[in-house]
Amino acid sequence: MVIQRLQSLFLFIAFIALVLSSIFSIYWLIAYKEMAFDGPESGLSGSMMVCQEPCAHWPGISLFALTIIDAIISIVAIFLFKNFRKQKRTIKIAILLSVFLVIGIGLYGYLDPLGGNEEFTTADLIFRLALVPLALVFQIWALCRVKADERLLRSADRIR
Repeated sequence: MVIQRLQSLFLFIAFIALVLSSIFSIYWLIAYKEMAFDGPESGLSGSMMVCQEPCAHWPGISLFALTIIDAIISIVAIFLFKNFRKQKRTIKIAILLSVFLVIGIGLYGYLDPLGGNEEFTTADLIFRLALVPLALVFQIWALCRVKADERLLRSADRIR
């Protein structure tokens, strides 16, 4: 049976793109808050010391979690090949999550929660940002192929 090969390949490529997006993650660029210690209560005699401590970066963590969930849903959709309805529904959920990811990453880069980080202009970051829309395109292609296979199977059933 030839059905499901191309969409499985598309979903696997989307899975790889999402995993690479989470590995090369822009979400883990750490925001720092400056802490100033001054005076005798800090243990420093009259001098001032400024250190940087990593602080929670919730938008990045939530985008990372959404990327992982989207990757898991994409890989699960490959194994639902026996039920077209469930596979289409699962792929649609993955597409919806990918759209949310693209919007979230766009807002994340636009609002720049890290306070003027220059890394948002580098080619490395553009590569990282291109992986999620690439996964979205492959998920849409997979959905189209599932629909085409469903039509093919229905036409074959009519011939019988």
